[in-house]
Amino acid sequence: MECILRAGIFKTLIECTKDLVTSANFIFDGDGMRMQAMDTAHVSLISLALQPSAFSSFHCAEQSSLGIHFEALSMVLKTCAADDQITLAWEHGGDRVTISRGSDRQFELKLLEVDDGITSIPEQSYEVSATVPSLEFLKICRELKDIGGDTITVRVDHPDRITFNVAGDLGRGTAVMKEGVSIGGACETATSSYSLRYLAMFTKGATLCPTVQVSMGRETPLRLIYFVDAELPEHGKLYFFLAPRICD
Repeated sequence: MECILRAGIFKTLIECTKDLVTSANFIFDGDGMRMQAMDTAHVSLISLALQPSAFSSFHCAEQSSLGIHFEALSMVLKTCAADDQITLAWEHGGDRVTISRGSDRQFELKLLEVDDGITSIPEQSYEVSATVPSLEFLKICRELKDIGGDTITVRVDHPDRITFNVAGDLGRGTAVMKEGVSIGGACETATSSYSLRYLAMFTKGATLCPTVQVSMGRETPLRLIYFVDAELPEHGKLYFFLAPRICD
């Protein structure tokens, strides 16, 4: 297996997820590269899919599963500039993956045996789906997190209003998002509560693209979708799923 891609894409994806996941299996096959992993508390799930078109060059004769430690991978990628082209290479049966930058930089990472316990993500029917500005979403989550509460309640109202509420020992906070919001779905409104700490970590995906798709319902996990490349959305997507909290 050998593939070449722009370092900035891979670097951003790993930075968005390394605080949630310690290690994961990266699957390479004819459909590109994909990764699924749960956090250690099994509260959230991360799923990444990169199409072959996202790579400058992509060669994979047979399916390859590479267990990689995220922090080690992040340290290697930090040596690269965003526009650098990096080569990922692995020989069948080998216990290391090689990451090269040009002809003068080469790193080897030892592969891990990772039992992710994930088979597939079941299809969900969501009550509402909204497309919102990703930077504003990030800003709201970080501001409310500073209040000190650990649970955020999200209410979506057609046609263009999302309200975020948090209550903590230091006080309460409310934020309303309307500008740039587009809402669809079968229901006029939906309300659910989630871990604010996890949601704030998910919003790091704002560095990928200017909008994020938020889908939710009362008894379904929250789903966030970030396009890997805003100008070429067909290149791939980064998904975050978060279980709802049951509040009295």
